[in-house]
Amino acid sequence: MLVGEIRSEGTKEYCLSVKKVGDVEGISSTLCYFVKDRGADGEVARLPEGIQRHSKIVVTAANEIYLDRLANLIGSLHFWEPPYLIVVYDIGLSPASKKLVASWHNVVVKKMEVAGNGLPDHFALPPLVAYKSWVIEDAMRNFGVEGGVIMWLDANTEVRRSLGKVEELVRKDGHFFTLAGHDFPTHRNVRVETMKFFNDDESFTTQEVTSAIMGFKVGGEVGIEVLRRMTKCALDLRGCHYPTGSTFRNQKRDQSGLNSILRTLGGLGEKIVVHTDEIYWAYASQDRLKVTDDETDFNDIIFFSRRGEPPMNYVRRILPEPPQVQYVDSAKDVHDQLDEL
Repeated sequence: MLVGEIRSEGTKEYCLSVKKVGDVEGISSTLCYFVKDRGADGEVARLPEGIQRHSKIVVTAANEIYLDRLANLIGSLHFWEPPYLIVVYDIGLSPASKKLVASWHNVVVKKMEVAGNGLPDHFALPPLVAYKSWVIEDAMRNFGVEGGVIMWLDANTEVRRSLGKVEELVRKDGHFFTLAGHDFPTHRNVRVETMKFFNDDESFTTQEVTSAIMGFKVGGEVGIEVLRRMTKCALDLRGCHYPTGSTFRNQKRDQSGLNSILRTLGGLGEKIVVHTDEIYWAYASQDRLKVTDDETDFNDIIFFSRRGEPPMNYVRRILPEPPQVQYVDSAKDVHDQLDEL
């Protein structure tokens, strides 16, 4: 039943319509279904009463060159999982793009403030991905509800069917992890300084876990500890996150830290479940598992790492024409910027 409009004084309307959904896990009985313009800069000062917290959230981040990939991810969520609240951290969107993204259904745009949150300068360099665990924690604090599900999905990802199975796993285990398709450690995915930071033993090999797709139960002990340690690593640029001599060919930044953390959690590590089925980590350049040609159809695949490869068919579900973006050599760009810090 539609129950009307929600407005907030001093801002433009947030919700054109609100649907009565009943009390769920102690959160409000109203849910915003159509999020409108929040003002000239697209920034959200606060959410109106009734939609401040949500039991199912996807968190991601994007800058301007990832706008098309972001649109594809959000378009896929709109098709397969419209009730999800989508929190997009702005790590370099243009003012026009920020306003555009903030106008999409159930999307909140939040500026990644570095200095304002007392974070080091390298958190402002998108290719380093130092911000990831911090923004997940921030989204939990500001939008999550105890016991709810919060998913991190890289903007490269698209959802290919309902997330119901994944939600069940997050609620049961307290977390969701899947594979990256490689062994860990190797000279291609971690520097020795990162392993030493966590007292990790490089003499044994495990399957590498991806940081592109992660899920946590809000308030769960695994999520709290893993994210805390990831942020600790991210704050120490040269001691852990991106040691001197690192390149994008020998250090996977947040993913390097995540894997050493999962290997050194002690007793808590015994509770970690990593889902190895390729339906959770299929990607564009492999041949063994393919998504359906029709984006409205599905097979077993749940998450697909599109990585900017055409066709990004979900873009057209929220944009009349794909955005025109110009890709840059992010590795060269970030190293030039690191030299200036």
